[in-house]
Amino acid sequence: GKNMTGKLPRYFTGKADQTIDAILKLLPSKHESLGLAFLDPWAWDFSFKSLHKLTEGRRLDILINFNIGYMKRNWSEESAAMDLFLNLTTDHREFFKSATRGVPDTRTLLNHYEEQLREIGYDHIADDRPVTNSNNTPLYHMIFGSKNKLGKKLRDEVSRKTVTGQMELFEERSTYTAESPPA
Repeated sequence: GKNMTGKLPRYFTGKADQTIDAILKLLPSKHESLGLAFLDPWAWDFSFKSLHKLTEGRRLDILINFNIGYMKRNWSEESAAMDLFLNLTTDHREFFKSATRGVPDTRTLLNHYEEQLREIGYDHIADDRPVTNSNNTPLYHMIFGSKNKLGKKLRDEVSRKTVTGQMELFEERSTYTAESPPA
């Protein structure tokens, strides 16, 4: 395989769907690496088909900026890009019409997308860190996906710390009492 050590970063101009093949040619072979892909499809310019192509057969954890606020603001518009991002073969407005009145709630959209991820092998998913505005309305969720339970375990451990390295005040791991202090 190729040794990527010492290589300078490569930049690709264009939509992800148009550059995915060139990117794949530069990646180590599927069985020679373990990686993390951070995906930020601002205007849904990364179809689910391209996501599957990138991850198929690879040991690749993913971190996806799921821009729920932008999606909801543009929900009423026709958007083939949004349909392809959500992995739909029909118009997104029609697909979700029976479950919602107008715009689907955040959980409905996350559940749909995460089910698509499970279908391509991402059984270990977390989306519990939404970024919200001053009204506590979700702007986006960072969806983490791993094909291996150890990937999610590592993500959960890292997520317990703030950006300054401080542990969260209320940990969900275990409960201690005065009779059984932490070891």
